[in-house]
Amino acid sequence: MPSSPKTSYPIVAGLAVSLAALAAIGWAQEAVAPVGNLVVNGDFEQVDAEGNPTNWAVRDWSTRQPGLPPQASGSVQRKGYVGPRCLVLTGQSFPVFFGYFTQPVTVGPRPPERLLLSLWYLTQQSPQADVSVNTFAENFTVAEWGTPVLTSEVLPLDDSPRWRCQTWEIICPPSAQQLVVMVRIHGAGTLRVDGVSLRPLPSEVGCEVLSAGVVTDLSGARECRFRLTNRASKPLELAANLEAGAPRAPRAATSQRLTLPATGTEDVALRYTYPVDTPHRLRLTLTSPQPGDVYFSEEWEVPGLVDGRLVEPAFRSSLLASLPGEEVRVAGRVNATPELRSKITLRALLMGASTAETEAELDSEGRYSLSLSARDMLAGNYGVQLQALVNGRAVGGTTIPVSKQAPREPEVAYDAKLRLHADGKPAFPLGIYYALEPADLAEVSAAGFNAVVLPARTASTATMDRMAALGLWALISSASMEDGFWAHITEKYSDRRELLGWYPLQRPDSTVPPAQPALMADLYGRLSRMDPAHPVCLALGSPSRMADYTGCSDVLMTWTAPRPVGDLRSVDMVIKYGLQLAAGRRPVWPVIQLAGAAYTEDRRLDPTGAGRPPTPEEFRCMVYLSLARGAQGVFCYALTSPSSGTQRAWDVRKDAAPLWEMAKVVAGQVKALSPALLDSEPISIESDVDPAQVAMRGMRYGDYGYIIVANPTAEAVPLRFSLPQTSARELSLGFAEGMVAAGADGAFADTIEPHGVRTYVVRWQ
Repeated sequence: MPSSPKTSYPIVAGLAVSLAALAAIGWAQEAVAPVGNLVVNGDFEQVDAEGNPTNWAVRDWSTRQPGLPPQASGSVQRKGYVGPRCLVLTGQSFPVFFGYFTQPVTVGPRPPERLLLSLWYLTQQSPQADVSVNTFAENFTVAEWGTPVLTSEVLPLDDSPRWRCQTWEIICPPSAQQLVVMVRIHGAGTLRVDGVSLRPLPSEVGCEVLSAGVVTDLSGARECRFRLTNRASKPLELAANLEAGAPRAPRAATSQRLTLPATGTEDVALRYTYPVDTPHRLRLTLTSPQPGDVYFSEEWEVPGLVDGRLVEPAFRSSLLASLPGEEVRVAGRVNATPELRSKITLRALLMGASTAETEAELDSEGRYSLSLSARDMLAGNYGVQLQALVNGRAVGGTTIPVSKQAPREPEVAYDAKLRLHADGKPAFPLGIYYALEPADLAEVSAAGFNAVVLPARTASTATMDRMAALGLWALISSASMEDGFWAHITEKYSDRRELLGWYPLQRPDSTVPPAQPALMADLYGRLSRMDPAHPVCLALGSPSRMADYTGCSDVLMTWTAPRPVGDLRSVDMVIKYGLQLAAGRRPVWPVIQLAGAAYTEDRRLDPTGAGRPPTPEEFRCMVYLSLARGAQGVFCYALTSPSSGTQRAWDVRKDAAPLWEMAKVVAGQVKALSPALLDSEPISIESDVDPAQVAMRGMRYGDYGYIIVANPTAEAVPLRFSLPQTSARELSLGFAEGMVAAGADGAFADTIEPHGVRTYVVRWQ
């Protein structure tokens, strides 16, 4: 939720008291290490005289005409699921914006990286319900909803006529001190909620998953193995629940009751039956024997007997004429126990091509990697057939689609190293949002940027011609979901050499309500068919929802922002999490803020305080964090943006001239580093500095090595490291004067100032 003064959101008369008053009776809590369920009265068994749950507050954000009755209401009623009572929210019409929120939950001063939110709910009609988690770096009880928000993330609750358990893993920003959980409705209908729980991870029960869905028998027997650790000082009774299912496929479930000894560890194997060749989703949930406490919940995509993916071609499994390579490379594993794997032979065939069948060699873990010639393939659709055999009899397998596109100009895609190629030439995209005027385009080109996010409404033949002359690519953006619009725009611009790709709805995971992943996946599929030779790029800004959208684009653009202002650890967190989700299968291009929150999110924020843009040094550090963590491109938001009801007008050249000067310097440095960023080998770095604290990346390019360092913290960090692959005893400072000499033990030492960066250069020996 955007921050706002108290008076902006009327409290339902007679149903809520101010948080300041609640603080006086114990809502404000001392900062202690969080443990167990952090939500007070999550089972709604404690009720006040007006029928509302204690330790919760109610708000109606809806707008209505004076004198008209409220269109939404709530109370605690009977017929709960976890206990006798539950919370009931009812809407009379659409739209409404009504909900209950918890007392502020203290998670600082050292917040857990992740928390597990769980609740039980059912719906009648379609109340358009959701659950929201808001984090704060300040004491929420002082200004209530006027407190600046760090993150505001929303998970829709699908309609369910039966009680259903919903779990959600929350990514907690490193500066969070408190958070608030809200359950809300937006439409006509009823939502019943019970058993709201929020636990730091790992919870009282640690769970290490050892294997998930491994085939143990060719009849379809499978198992999930995991190691449990009781972190409590007393025995703990558990229920381990396993559910498997897939669209238009059978469902399977099994459970087991366990008693973990105090501070004890136990290995568990849950077995279930599922068709050998059917991929499915598998969820493991650890709960108390009776509904209420959820200690662990995780879901995986489980393959059939044979798992495989295309390593090359990496872009949409499609061979393009402009990308080098005449092979199809496949990697995967046989998803079976060692005993069963020992009996299996794996063969591969590129169906429809004139290549011979190949036998894959399995390693001790069942993994394989193989290459198939694509030299004689004509344009069309093919498939890599992987077949598992026992004594010559086929027992399972899978087919991986692959295609070869007819030659066309232009083509923009990425290779197996996730490097962008435009007409066959590798490039490191360094982009900026919203250079809308001819002079703007000339200025960003001169500054060293090579790409611009261009709203479709401003795109024209003249604009594209101008960008071509300046050597700029256009990433054309639009929030439209309509086929007709995208068919027109792709037909008009897909043959332009200056087109980089397509940028649909910005931050669909952060809109209210969020655009559902299925909707974005459908749009991605349509765009891919309309234009098979340009990437679809999607900016995502909700860390706790990001995983749901990673299959909705070719390129993941992680939307970052210092939260609170000046704290770059949150930027580092989102970059790392995006790279983790991409898992080396798609490029990650972080979006780095040039503007402040007063210009991008909430115009009420002080443009010199909580809403200020980053300092020049902060901006430089954020870009270098992207490089040091391994991003394959960087975009900056924004050169300009217009005024609106929620944001101030922005022009970085006028509103933050020193910042723009730094942006030009950094753009020039990134351009100078681009050859190494695109075509280098990794360098081994040995350091005693926590990699979570300081980002470091080593690259060898030709006769030189480059070590990029970025410190996202507000403290100076002593840095000591060695380079075991070279005997060099001296480093020069890239883009600065000075040298760093090795000590007697061969290690290099330096101190990285707050938000500082380094580029060390070494002559390789």
